[in-house]
Amino acid sequence: MAHRLRRGEGISWHAAEEGIHLIGSGDPGGLAYLGVAVHEPEGGLLGVVSLYLPGNRAALSPETRESLTLLAEVAGILLARRRSLQRAQAQAHRSRMLLQLT
Repeated sequence: MAHRLRRGEGISWHAAEEGIHLIGSGDPGGLAYLGVAVHEPEGGLLGVVSLYLPGNRAALSPETRESLTLLAEVAGILLARRRSLQRAQAQAHRSRMLLQLT
């Protein structure tokens, strides 16, 4: 679920600023959080992929961290490609409209 927060609001901004953010209590009945920044290939921040798991920090294995990091990388690439495609489609539409006027 996408949710937009203002800059500095919520724990996701720690992930946005640090690249990856991991928190969790020592309580096994607590909640663990892992957030990974999603960047476009040029480096611009697109968002944060967040994962909440029941348990403490130990619930977030190195494999889970690596998987979420890879997901964030792929999401950044796909979102950037989608934006490029949308720009190209808009330009093609404008070009077609200009050709119809001539």
